[in-house]
Amino acid sequence: HKNDSGDIYRGQFLNGTKHGMGKLVLSGGDAYEGEFSHGLREGVGVYSSAIHNSCFYGRFEKDLRLGEGLLIYGNGKKYRGRWLQAEGKIDDFRKLNALDVFARQALIDKAMVNCVEGL
Repeated sequence: HKNDSGDIYRGQFLNGTKHGMGKLVLSGGDAYEGEFSHGLREGVGVYSSAIHNSCFYGRFEKDLRLGEGLLIYGNGKKYRGRWLQAEGKIDDFRKLNALDVFARQALIDKAMVNCVEGL
């Protein structure tokens, strides 16, 4: 699905909105692959930045990095830490069975490998 600004989304929808697993490629070259909730990056995913030549793997809440994550730059520098950009408390704990967790993690691990190889 391509929107008016040139962004391309491939993945799951709920009521016409990005929801579930998907990949969003922005017209500027940045990309996100991972979980969406009601149109926003929400959950675990990989964000690659064309401008900063970097890949971030971690949690997102309301489109912002939040909690533990790993940031890798094209020059090899790595930062592992805790992102505190989002405000409010986390109260969206989802119960997933083990198979869902492993399938989701495999997709996200593959996205991180692809992102780092592209740096």
